[in-house]
Amino acid sequence: MVLRTGSCQPIAECLDSFGLVTEKAAPLTFVQRRFTSPEEQRFAIESVTAAGEDPRGKETDGHFHTAVRLSRPAQDTVSHPLTGLVHPV
Repeated sequence: MVLRTGSCQPIAECLDSFGLVTEKAAPLTFVQRRFTSPEEQRFAIESVTAAGEDPRGKETDGHFHTAVRLSRPAQDTVSHPLTGLVHPV
């Protein structure tokens, strides 16, 4: 689970060098916690937007959200698709 305000790209690139594929369970997100201040919320909205994601209905509603990222061997992505492993509640 990765906060949407940051990038896990450097980690994914490192894991790729070991033969692991990093997938994102889009568009699912999960509430992490409420913001502690308007400044923190503004930071989150700006960061999520800069990352090319939509903060509407998530960070704009007052909570940090996380996204599922799963790194695993390429053959597992075919035999067990991520959509079959992660489901909305």
